[in-house]
Amino acid sequence: TMKVFDYTHAKGNYFNHLKRAAKISGLFIGGGFIGLVHAICPWFLTDFLTLFTKRMSVILSIPLCECDDNDETRV
Repeated sequence: TMKVFDYTHAKGNYFNHLKRAAKISGLFIGGGFIGLVHAICPWFLTDFLTLFTKRMSVILSIPLCECDDNDETRV
């Protein structure tokens, strides 16, 4: 099952977790917006989405938290 509330998730590292989550969310929102603009105007920023997905894969390859991968309560 998926946990909705886990008060120990950030484990005393709340502000670093908040900063990283906000950065990643902002990048996805910005990339999505530019992707929609590109869908309407295909000649605008033709290589942006390719470069964006490559950069996001590098950013997301860094662990976001010290979560235990073997924790059976996580799905």
